[in-house]
Amino acid sequence: MTSTTKPPKFDYHLLALMGWLCESPNARILSSYGAGLNDAYPTLYELSPKREDGKRSITQVFPARDSRVSDESVEMVKRLGGKVSNDYHKLLQQGFLMSMSAMYENTKAFEKFVSDLEPRCEFHWSQKMFFLTKKGFEYWKETGKAQYEKLHARKLAAREEADRLILIGINGVVRPILPERLEKMVNGAGLRLPDISRKIVRPYAIARVTKETATRFYVENVELLQGDAYALSGNYSGSPIEGRAPNQYVEKKYVMLDNATKAGAAKVVSTDVEYVDDLRGIMLASLQQIIPLLSEMNLRLAQKGSERDDMMGELLQSLREQGEKSKPKRERKDASPKP
Repeated sequence: MTSTTKPPKFDYHLLALMGWLCESPNARILSSYGAGLNDAYPTLYELSPKREDGKRSITQVFPARDSRVSDESVEMVKRLGGKVSNDYHKLLQQGFLMSMSAMYENTKAFEKFVSDLEPRCEFHWSQKMFFLTKKGFEYWKETGKAQYEKLHARKLAAREEADRLILIGINGVVRPILPERLEKMVNGAGLRLPDISRKIVRPYAIARVTKETATRFYVENVELLQGDAYALSGNYSGSPIEGRAPNQYVEKKYVMLDNATKAGAAKVVSTDVEYVDDLRGIMLASLQQIIPLLSEMNLRLAQKGSERDDMMGELLQSLREQGEKSKPKRERKDASPKP
């Protein structure tokens, strides 16, 4: 690619996408819908080698159609720097990609492309296919690949610097666990117990840091230490780890221990479990005394309420009867004589 103009520079994600396309320039395709600009979720395809009859099959590489191969999608996103770049219109502007579709441009070429596929594949009427051009491949060989390798080395160095384990906490709620006998007593009597729960930060997971920002740690290889987040938090909150692999992250405020070790995390979990067991023991010891008393009180109040209903009903009926007996009789007036 000989030119006196300065070659364009692209960001890491776009260069990584170009690198993937250039590995097999006649077989790898980028696709989007509509105008083809700023598409947040581009699709990647790969064509098989041509058969003797000229036919080829096509496979959707990203996003994976089958959840069973979602790990492959994760690896693809990792390779492309954490996301599939949606800035490919910049490649179009440079003439590094050629676009074809059923409705917008190069429609004849698109019809030929679809007719060569077997099994036949139906595409959406607004879907565009982007193929690497000779100019794009030359740019990659002469300039793009070196730019990518420079940025990739920087990225690896930053990852190596960030590499460590962190212990992640969760805002937990500790509540008493009642034995079946007390549960029946509470539910049967409809008792309302006082809220004696306690909020504490509990160890939730250990994870490896891949990237650090001012407020977040990006993580991988997450290992849960005590099970489900909702169970740990007493249904108070979900997991503090957000996003999806390979872009999972946790806010720094949830980190209990930086530069953690698995042995250290195990000690924190052991201390946490012992403390929670002690809390629940104190709660249960008191509730074992309180609940029977409340249940007995509730029963006696219910009995007293029934006694009052009977007593008050009898009293009111007696007063009604006395009132009927003491009511003065009124004399009936004769009808006025007719004139």
